[in-house]
Amino acid sequence: MKKLIVQNIYPHYRKPFFLELEKKGIDLFFQKIDGGLFSILRKLNNTKYHEVIIEHSLSFKMLYYLIFLKLFYRYKIAYFGHYINFNTENPSFNFLRKFSLIFCSRYYAYNDEVKYHLKNDGFKNKIICFNNTVVSYYSKSNPIRKIKSSKNIEFAFIGRNYPHKKINDILSLANYAKSKSLDWNFKIITDSDNNLKNQSENVEIILGTTGQKIYEILNDTNFIIIPGLVGLVANESFNLGCPIITFRSKTHSPEFYYLKNGINSIIIKKDWEILVSTIISISKSERYYEYLCKNCLKASQKYTMKQTVNSFST
Repeated sequence: MKKLIVQNIYPHYRKPFFLELEKKGIDLFFQKIDGGLFSILRKLNNTKYHEVIIEHSLSFKMLYYLIFLKLFYRYKIAYFGHYINFNTENPSFNFLRKFSLIFCSRYYAYNDEVKYHLKNDGFKNKIICFNNTVVSYYSKSNPIRKIKSSKNIEFAFIGRNYPHKKINDILSLANYAKSKSLDWNFKIITDSDNNLKNQSENVEIILGTTGQKIYEILNDTNFIIIPGLVGLVANESFNLGCPIITFRSKTHSPEFYYLKNGINSIIIKKDWEILVSTIISISKSERYYEYLCKNCLKASQKYTMKQTVNSFST
């Protein structure tokens, strides 16, 4: 059963995933790289596909082309994605999103949270949860993390720099910690320093670092701190064996629901005073911090790249 996955862009962090899919004999098409309508027509003319799996984004023009082309090429249409926009909701998009499901024979959902929303909107066809994740570079020989003292804690942010991530809040927190005489250090690993107004000596901004290098840089990190949207960084946290601390919000991505508050992460109200007291409390209990770290590593065994890839080859 020959499959084709069609996506708009080629995100660098998904390269290991795409390579594994190709090993399974699944073809890939990226509109930003491979071209538009005429390019996909050549692809469909050259190979008979049983199933075409399309990125389910209402702004993705290729979605509509492939729905129409199904009349001529007789393939089954499947979607993959997070179905709803966890950041914003638009009534017109809500209607179109639900309507687009009538063309879908099965849905490759990011995780169980997406499956819940699909079923809630009346989708009756098969749903495969592929548990979206990232490749792990963790070594089992790495020791469980330790906190030196409540006044000497290492934090890190990992992710792209865009408004929903609220990276500047980390700079605000760094200044607050300094005002409380806390020797807390912050690493921000991101793709751009646009609009980042760093004037704090306890903040280091590291640009363009990905993959295994992140694991090397964060050897001494005690917490991953994400003031805004949590997405695949949840999986990075698990793979690193380093708990996330983040804030309650309705705008997180589906991967946020992998987090279990107090078990493999800390999820609190957005308030610097609460955050500081929470971190100090955790740092005074070596056993509890170790519990958080071990549960991160345990979760990483649940969300693996092998499982994600195999979900597409069934």
